[in-house]
Amino acid sequence: MPEKKIEYIKNFVKNGGNLISSFETSLYDGDGKRLNDFQLSDIFGVNFNGKIFLLDMWDYIYPVNQKTFFKGITKKFLPSTECGIEIKVKTGNPLIYFYEKLKGCYDGIPKVSNLPFLILNKYGKGNSIYIAGNFGGTYYKYRFPEYKLLVKNICDSFSKRLIKIEDEWVEAILREKDNKIYLHLINLTTGLKRPITYIKKIENLKIDIFLKFKFAKTIFSNKKIKIEKHKDFITFTLSEFYEYEVICFEK
Repeated sequence: MPEKKIEYIKNFVKNGGNLISSFETSLYDGDGKRLNDFQLSDIFGVNFNGKIFLLDMWDYIYPVNQKTFFKGITKKFLPSTECGIEIKVKTGNPLIYFYEKLKGCYDGIPKVSNLPFLILNKYGKGNSIYIAGNFGGTYYKYRFPEYKLLVKNICDSFSKRLIKIEDEWVEAILREKDNKIYLHLINLTTGLKRPITYIKKIENLKIDIFLKFKFAKTIFSNKKIKIEKHKDFITFTLSEFYEYEVICFEK
């Protein structure tokens, strides 16, 4: 990360933005040179302690505060990330700690270590969540449901939901231009294999938008959409789409 980006992120959080970061974020400069500390250490509320370590598939993390960001998560033993990074807390509030490493999967119940895993920190008007492990890479590989719930709860705590889709195999992206909102929908039902050989058609997809519009239509199939208005949101059903569709909403 070059200094220009560091200053931009600092100003973003200081003025009320919220940031989720993990592992080695900002530990390298713009040329890829390893630094002695995080460039965003003030935002994270922690310092780098100089060590990165590996964990095994039988290692765990422990939420010490079950009230914050843990809605729907009841386990005391959550799967750990594959890698961890030692940090020293300065202003942040640790909400999750690493358990001590086990010698094997039948080594008994581990003790909670003194190594923080997830730290909440206030910076200016904004908030920072720093995760001391390769959280994204571990989720991409194993799809732990607790990881997904954790991120969902964090996002719901710091931001207002704009869209709700019942099908988890649909990626949704909102864009705004010329007083119109465009909802890009990507169909990810590929049968969990590579290379992708087919896309399964999605039918009767229910979508809620927490914004107010008068008119909606699909761009590719060019069909007007019947919307149902509620107090705080509108809802509609997309009859079908294959790989990709864009829905245009006019205010």
